Amino acid sequence: MVLFWVWSVILGAVIGVLARLIHPGKENMGWLMTLIIGIIGAVVGRAMASAFDWLWWLSLVISLVIAVILVAIYARIKGKK
Repeated sequence: MVLFWVWSVILGAVIGVLARLIHPGKENMGWLMTLIIGIIGAVVGRAMASAFDWLWWLSLVISLVIAVILVAIYARIKGKK
């Protein structure tokens, strides 16, 4: 179980950075928020992949898509202030 969370943090950092690169525009978020969004994307993507018995690379794609959506939501919420 510990290895799951360690791997989720590492994968989440990579996914968070990739999501910020894919999402157009400038997001005013720091590295901690990038990490949190990436971790959420990684955990949800891995949970969906294991629940539906998908391939491992499909969980990476799903994680990235979820993280990009979360970055867009964060940018929209942060921009309305």
